[in-house]
Amino acid sequence: MLANGCKKAQLAQARQALHQPTPNLQATESARDFMALVARIKFNACPCCQAPLKIVQTLPELKHLPAPGQAQPPTTARGPPP
Repeated sequence: MLANGCKKAQLAQARQALHQPTPNLQATESARDFMALVARIKFNACPCCQAPLKIVQTLPELKHLPAPGQAQPPTTARGPPP
């Protein structure tokens, strides 16, 4: 139902069929802003002492999550045998 090439049109049709309003572009916000507003969570502060946190290391982004029980994600692509 929601193919990438027609996603915009099909989402509009799905909203109409479910009697849902169109999304409000002004109402979109980041998850961090939402949690700060609703749950009053400070993401950049220590939960115990409220001192500001400092980034000491950034981990590289994984393209695929590892399978359960595997320490590292597979490094080769799986596909049909040659």
